[in-house]
Amino acid sequence: MTRDFRLFDLHCDTLTEAEKWGLGLVNRELMLSLDALPDAAGWCQCFAIFIPDSLRGPAAADYYRRVVRFWHSQLAAHAGRLVQLHNAAEPAALPCGRVGGLLTVEGGAVLGGRLDLIEELRRDGVRALTLTWNGANELGSGCETEEGLTPFGRRAVAALEQAGIAVDVSHLNDAGFRDLCAAAKRPFLATHSNARSICPVPRNLADWQICEIRDRGGIIGFNFIESFLAGPGQAPDFEAARRHLEHFLSLGCERCLAIGTDYDGGAVSPQFDRPAKLEDFYQYLLGCGFDEAFCRGLFFENARRFFAALPLGGAAGSETISATR
Repeated sequence: MTRDFRLFDLHCDTLTEAEKWGLGLVNRELMLSLDALPDAAGWCQCFAIFIPDSLRGPAAADYYRRVVRFWHSQLAAHAGRLVQLHNAAEPAALPCGRVGGLLTVEGGAVLGGRLDLIEELRRDGVRALTLTWNGANELGSGCETEEGLTPFGRRAVAALEQAGIAVDVSHLNDAGFRDLCAAAKRPFLATHSNARSICPVPRNLADWQICEIRDRGGIIGFNFIESFLAGPGQAPDFEAARRHLEHFLSLGCERCLAIGTDYDGGAVSPQFDRPAKLEDFYQYLLGCGFDEAFCRGLFFENARRFFAALPLGGAAGSETISATR
């Protein structure tokens, strides 16, 4: 990679997979390994703690804490390479060779139906929370279900905003997205979602959703999972990715596009499945006529700007519920 290539990746599942399989963040088994990120590149990585739909209530919170302990062990083990970012205002100021890690959570079930746990997430440095995975939880319904946000979910959105934790709509269904639009006061993001008009799966964003994120000052992380990248009869390659980007640009999304690789979260297209391959995609886009300012925004600056504007926030309120609705 060239010395000026920088990337801000909004989503990977590497932290959760490494903990699950007894690996570290330096490994040979996963898509992302700290020693495979070049020293010369500026690299900011959002590490998601994925909460499976099989976990609810205290079990979900306990699982989250277990992965946080693993995260701390990795920060200590790789202190010369990895540093946790709490405020991404100046990620480019990282010492040479260090990766800036932002902690996120995928799945609102982490709260176990309790608003007071948002304060725990804030103290841990969590900067974004995906409201749902594919099923329903205490906050709302994912893309494999049909109901929207619950009353508790609407209150959680307000508490997350107060705590300075960005609300993530990836995996949320359309009804929940509409409810979020009515409840949200601050910009929200989709950390790893593509354009439904190009690849028609519920996990991708419809045009009206893309426009809502754009108009609210949010950001969309472009996803490299094969089934979200390629439509019927298409190969999940650079050309398929270009079609998505061109569609986003047709909707005026130059400043709200980023990268959300979804490394270690599923079957990533072979053209994208290692960090070292991403500069090839950068150069491909330049060769297709995308200007350099757009590419810099897509790969780094737009995500940096979004998180730089995200307030650190304060303590959230206290509430407990026992049911999902």
